[in-house]
Amino acid sequence: MPVKGLFSDIDDPLGGTEGLVIPPDLNAVDGPHIGEAEEAVVLSLSDLVPDAQGEVVLFNDADAPVMIAADRPVIASGMAEPHVTAAGIDVTGMHYSSFDTGVTVYHDPDIPLTVG
Repeated sequence: MPVKGLFSDIDDPLGGTEGLVIPPDLNAVDGPHIGEAEEAVVLSLSDLVPDAQGEVVLFNDADAPVMIAADRPVIASGMAEPHVTAAGIDVTGMHYSSFDTGVTVYHDPDIPLTVG
């Protein structure tokens, strides 16, 4: 049976709406709302563990902004040419940032990445 309201096109696996709290208006819900900016996930460059080629691939299913805290400068960045990492991950078309430490971080171009 479809659940009415916010999730109108999703079938309720329990067959009803008992126990579900469906706000009539998103503004009635406390906390962050859909579309509001989220705080960035902060990763330290020194905590990232590169593969044998000095590469790290970041995956972010939450689409949250990611910040790499680094005290080392980025010496190159851009979009990766056809390439597979030592770990076997195809990074073709991903964005990358290479640091002067020899570490290169690859990430999805749709995920904001800030180095600071």
